[in-house]
Amino acid sequence: MRPASVTKFAQASARLLSSATEADHLDYAEDLLRNLAQLVRLARFNDRFDEPTAFFEFRYRKEIERASYAGSLLRIVADAAFCETLVKRLPWTVAAALREISTQELHASDAEPFVRELGCQAIMRDDGMLAREVGYQGFGTAPILSESLFSSYFIIHKYNPFQPFLFTTRFVVTAQLLRRFNFAAEKALDAIIAERQIYHHYAAHSIESFYEALFMFRAAEIQKAVEWDHQLIVQMQASIDLSIKMAQNMLGAVSGRRYDLLYVSSPEAHQFDVLEVLTDIVYNALRGIANSFVGPNDKFWGAAMFTFMHAFPKHSEQPDGMDPFQQRLALKLVKKLSENLQGWYPAISRVLLACIGPYGQHRTQQNRTAFNILADAVYYQLRSLPVFAAANPSKLSDYLPNNVTLDTATSTMTHIYADGSQERTDLSALNLQPVLLTNEDLRRFRPTEGEAR
Repeated sequence: MRPASVTKFAQASARLLSSATEADHLDYAEDLLRNLAQLVRLARFNDRFDEPTAFFEFRYRKEIERASYAGSLLRIVADAAFCETLVKRLPWTVAAALREISTQELHASDAEPFVRELGCQAIMRDDGMLAREVGYQGFGTAPILSESLFSSYFIIHKYNPFQPFLFTTRFVVTAQLLRRFNFAAEKALDAIIAERQIYHHYAAHSIESFYEALFMFRAAEIQKAVEWDHQLIVQMQASIDLSIKMAQNMLGAVSGRRYDLLYVSSPEAHQFDVLEVLTDIVYNALRGIANSFVGPNDKFWGAAMFTFMHAFPKHSEQPDGMDPFQQRLALKLVKKLSENLQGWYPAISRVLLACIGPYGQHRTQQNRTAFNILADAVYYQLRSLPVFAAANPSKLSDYLPNNVTLDTATSTMTHIYADGSQERTDLSALNLQPVLLTNEDLRRFRPTEGEAR
């Protein structure tokens, strides 16, 4: 398509799409996608100047008119039904058009809704190509559509295909949808980390917002339900595991200097980087299950235990100190625990008590591992639980999982196991010092030899 013909092309397209069937969509889509790069190239002209002068508008009136028509058409084709047809029936053609945009680094604000709707439909549709690409299943030998939408750093950075998932009321989150979202999120986070562009990334924040809403609104509903979708719980756990894995990948990818800067120097500091996003995903998942968490019989027991096993491993040989991810997550958990002991919710104490267990029991290492540091910080706070319970006896059960009891008279906490055995912790006898998680002595500095660039 020549620039001079964009007006006629846009007008004809608008007339066709106003009453198009799926068959019409398919006939038209080939022409659209073949000319998509040209439309973006024309539309971006209007992004260059916020307040053009009268002389500029006169001098470039043809370019402005063409940009307006191209931009209007790009917004028209962001229609959900049309984009659904594209990802279902023409995924290879869509992928080729997106690769051209990415390769030539073409961006126009008017094209953002179209690319975002393509990403949205790819994840939403059970019958789309992405559903077959998860796990490399289906007709193709490689995930062509997902690579073009979610593995291209340029598309992720400039178009943010996850932006529609900021508004989760649009979706009914099923296990299948969440599996596709996890798949797409992993590809995008891999691309971001590979580029080492880890600050102020809107796509990463969109991913975080989706997961936060998922655990906030669905976790308690699942916990209280008589019947539930086990596969949905599996995929919710997979989102936590993904975040921990990505955090570890990110720490392995940054330079020694950047690694050091990822530590938090103040408990109140809030970082605007991808590591903070990944930490928040894990923390918000634990916070989402906290108020209704009953302990080992909880539907999210496996998810909670695996989270602590992966984030704060206590088995095998663990080095001293915390890495930046562990430090940030520990800070959030301990801060919320201190708020619990003032009567605030959600009751993260239920998760911490169930997953950490009695103080000092079954420690395979005595050195200052990340798990041991977290346990010391948690139990230092819990020493004041008997005082809180005495002042608020009706609230105590809100902060304990079902397998833990507290005798306020003796300050003895008892963990009860499925076989009936018990282990006790005398909180008043714990000789613990305050744990300052921001202390540099608790950091796990990475060796400089052979470190990543």
